[in-house]
Amino acid sequence: MNKRKKSFVFFLVLIFSIVSLYANYRILDYKIKVNVSEDYILEVKENYVFEFDTERHGFYRVIPYQNYLNHKIKVSDIKVDGGPFSSEKSGGFLTIKVGDPDLTVIGKVPYSISYTFDIGADVYEDFDEFYFNLVGTMWDCEIENASFEVVFPKPIDPKNVWLTKGSLNSTDVDNSSLNISSDNTIITGTVTALNSKEGVTLRCQMEDGYFVGARDYQTIIKVMAVVLILLNIILVLLAYIIFNRYGRDDKVIERSRFKAPNGFTPLSLDYFMNNAFSSTAYGASFIYWAHKGYIDIKENEDESVRLIRKVDFLIVKQDDDNDLDYKLFKAIFSGTEIGEEVDLEQLDSEALGVSLNKLNKAGELKFDSRLLKDQKASNMRVLIFLFAIISSGLSLLFTYISTSVFLPLTLVGSFFYIILATIILSSINSKWAIYKVGKRFATIFAILILTVVYFLANYINIYLLNIVQPFINLIISSVSSISMLLLILLFSLTEKRSLYAQTALEEFLGYQSFLNLVEVNQIELMIKDNPQFYFEHLCYAQVMGLTKTWEKKFAKIEIIQPSWYIVPYYGMYNFSRINNVSNRMNKSFNVPLAQYAKNHASKSGGPSSSGFSGSVGGGAGGGGGGAW
Repeated sequence: MNKRKKSFVFFLVLIFSIVSLYANYRILDYKIKVNVSEDYILEVKENYVFEFDTERHGFYRVIPYQNYLNHKIKVSDIKVDGGPFSSEKSGGFLTIKVGDPDLTVIGKVPYSISYTFDIGADVYEDFDEFYFNLVGTMWDCEIENASFEVVFPKPIDPKNVWLTKGSLNSTDVDNSSLNISSDNTIITGTVTALNSKEGVTLRCQMEDGYFVGARDYQTIIKVMAVVLILLNIILVLLAYIIFNRYGRDDKVIERSRFKAPNGFTPLSLDYFMNNAFSSTAYGASFIYWAHKGYIDIKENEDESVRLIRKVDFLIVKQDDDNDLDYKLFKAIFSGTEIGEEVDLEQLDSEALGVSLNKLNKAGELKFDSRLLKDQKASNMRVLIFLFAIISSGLSLLFTYISTSVFLPLTLVGSFFYIILATIILSSINSKWAIYKVGKRFATIFAILILTVVYFLANYINIYLLNIVQPFINLIISSVSSISMLLLILLFSLTEKRSLYAQTALEEFLGYQSFLNLVEVNQIELMIKDNPQFYFEHLCYAQVMGLTKTWEKKFAKIEIIQPSWYIVPYYGMYNFSRINNVSNRMNKSFNVPLAQYAKNHASKSGGPSSSGFSGSVGGGAGGGGGGAW
């Protein structure tokens, strides 16, 4: 028996051993006759005489339907004498249950079972073999006498016959009880006094070609493997067609513009870019509000900064595209009157934290996927996800058909891979505009690790079950893993931008290019025409990550103090001074947010070969049984 099945068989033997303590029965006589055909199909008939010391309904017979190479064996034409019977397959074993649940028997009771055992062709190139467990090691009672007769279609070589008996995996050869007919076609023998869990195995080695026309299991498996590979390729091609037709984004054409994208404030643009609000967005929003006339910014002599409310909440709310700003504005100035100052560091941390959580939810609603994503592409990508599930299912089906073994852990692992890989790959496309290269490579690296794990799981699974040769296993596992990766990747990429998102992205990139590439002499001319040019664009430059770029451009440009910037003195201001004030506002605003995160950390985490004699139980068939 394959060593890789020892643990499972050991478990069964352990269970049967416990049961045997309460057996109270034995097999007085066990006779088995095996007619071996030229195409390696066995006609097996087993006759038993049980002796029950207590009332029993009957007995059960357990027959492995996988051989020592884990090749699937066909067991058919089951016939039973001695009572009604039922049969079921599970975990590579066929269990035949004989007896009437409404009747009991006691004393000596004869039974007979016959069945056809189609082993299929062996995998050896140099020889053929007959390797069969005449008495299995899974009987949970004593067998006083066991006799056997094996009839071959052609003569065998008596020198290449080995009989082993004893406990599981015993290699002790004892041919003393063997009798071989004069024409070398029939082997008979008798073994006495077998204890519980002891068996008898016969192995005969013949010249290559002894069996003719045996079911070519390996060819069947290879055909199945080719079908598996082709189906995976078809699934990937269909997924690519869907992606190419419905999910490929339109080419992005930057729309040159000298103002922010239509309908975006710095706060909403920040969420559009990052799918969240960054701390930079708050300071940028304060400057935006001041420029719009909603607030004044007051710098004291100690360099502390205060915000002074100038308008009613309703005015902020009624302004176009200010729904997010309105919520932030109200969170900061709640409970204040017009003209009243607000110290950002002294804001109620609990109330502010709750308000910002609501603000994040509002951002999610404002930029709902239905607004940013093409709905037809979203619907079609569901098909690709189904293709990934089908691909995983094909691998499991291949394993099951090959071995009749269902592997629930492999099933769970496959679906875990699909879900986890989908989440990680989808994060690559979670931002519409700027991608952080480091994060993208980290994400792809994580997917490659997952794919390697998935490949190893497939390879080890097939290897342990000995379904195919290692090279074919390597091909199957590679194709399955690569197909799964490509399907999940195509699923993630089939997320086309909506017309709204496409337009907003093009306007954003055009505006970003303007802020990034505009020359100093052009800026000076624009300031002459529009003295508020600097403050009009500063808040957007900050959320776009162009603060350092603008610092260089405005290093030598003097800026007139705006009316909304209140300081104890008056003069000319450069970029560094204004940016420093913005940074201080962000730092002050983060004080109550940090306190809120600290208060809620414990609750929610914050807001975000030849000559081998054989061994007992090592061949095909065998198994065992017990009373019930």
